[in-house]
Amino acid sequence: MAPSWPRRIAWALLLVVAAYGLHHGRRAWIRGFFVDGPAAPPGPVIPGRGLDPAPRVRVVLLDGLSLDHALELPILSEVCARGQELRIDVGFPTVSLPVQHVLWTGRSQQSAGILYRIARLDPPPAGSLPAQIAGSRAVAESHPAIVHSFGFAAAEPPLGEGDALPEGWRERFADVAAEAVASASPLVFVHVLRIDEAGHAAGAASPAYAAAAAESDAILGRLVAAVGEADDVRWFILADHGHRPAGGHGGAEASIRIVRGCLRGQGVPHRPGGPLPLRMVDLARALADSVGRPAAAGAEGSPWEAVVAAAAPSTTTPSPSVLRWILGLAAALAILAASLRGLGRRELWALTWPLWAELGVTWVHGLPTLSNPVVYPPLGQAMAIAAAPGWIVVVIAAVLLRRRGHPPARVAAAVLGPAAALLVLSMILAGVGGGSWLMPFWSAQASVAALLLTVASLLVAVVVLPPTSAAGSTGSTGSTGSTGSTGRGAENAPRR
Repeated sequence: MAPSWPRRIAWALLLVVAAYGLHHGRRAWIRGFFVDGPAAPPGPVIPGRGLDPAPRVRVVLLDGLSLDHALELPILSEVCARGQELRIDVGFPTVSLPVQHVLWTGRSQQSAGILYRIARLDPPPAGSLPAQIAGSRAVAESHPAIVHSFGFAAAEPPLGEGDALPEGWRERFADVAAEAVASASPLVFVHVLRIDEAGHAAGAASPAYAAAAAESDAILGRLVAAVGEADDVRWFILADHGHRPAGGHGGAEASIRIVRGCLRGQGVPHRPGGPLPLRMVDLARALADSVGRPAAAGAEGSPWEAVVAAAAPSTTTPSPSVLRWILGLAAALAILAASLRGLGRRELWALTWPLWAELGVTWVHGLPTLSNPVVYPPLGQAMAIAAAPGWIVVVIAAVLLRRRGHPPARVAAAVLGPAAALLVLSMILAGVGGGSWLMPFWSAQASVAALLLTVASLLVAVVVLPPTSAAGSTGSTGSTGSTGSTGRGAENAPRR
């Protein structure tokens, strides 16, 4: 017998409530990215000889500069050609303040628990290198909260309301930075941000991004010229992450995580044979050695001698443990098994709808990762629209299952099960239950899966609400009963 109106209404309301809960659960999941996580044990430190100290150390960070663009900048290329070319693995997440935390403390994002942090660090982290250097200076083009997080003796511009800058600061920035670089300060940090701003606004494939990179290259040339051929200066030039062609960063993609850098100047040994690969923690160790300070407690960087000798550095990018893979797959398979109970062989195609939805999202917006801005908005309209191929399959599958007489519970389990399995698998692999919800790819995938399950629940609610016939379930072809031996009574059986 087909479900009565009260049962259909109850199931529709239950699916709407589930969608409401999924929506708010997804929002809470995303908010969970932006909190500090538990500190993990630091990795082992390889013994060896580090760099000798230099009288003056200058660090220039070209925020958001992708490797491909960096290789095309003439002044940066000239500077690197006269020093040691580097390929730096900045770790994960690829977010500016956490990456700079690695640079100034020598601790990876995971060992420090500073993951997707955006707000200022106050007080500065324990062991922060600038706080140990009398007369250290920092000059930032914008977003002064970052340079004010690490205890520089002097940091410009001063903190204002939000990210507000003093009047005329943009025009004065290069002058102030050049004066700081030419000073006697033992440590000067210049943070150039216009590339990152262009990346967020227009993407790395845009003319605006290329123009910002060229302007930043010119600023670098001015900074290097400010000290001329002084032989007491050591330069660290690097980026903190790259950008997607359409804009965005944060994930662990190699095109965003691996950046160009170079080390040039007083006492820098060279390794023949092309760029030297190293981790940001290794560069932090070289920086600490250069200013004559011991590595901070928990610092993970290898000394320069070990970096040069290594064939390839180990990565600091986390990945799900074997146990999490076992638990996640077991849970996902159990959910899929429950879904299969509501499907016949001819209906197994209905399980593929999340694949079509994901293909639509990827086709329109690119692979869903933590670098892709599309995974973050609370409502996720852009993802929902791009997932349209999946919604077509959901509606067709739900309608066919209802017309074949399946009750609402079985329709919901059969259609929603694949997305539920994907959501549970993603959440377990992303780290739910372990104190941190940030894992390359899987954290973003959980956001996508939650959105898919939310929208699909609403669509199924609409399908199960109207009455439908239980085709093929009424009447009998047997020789007894009022339908007759020919089974023609089934044709005249009342629709329920």
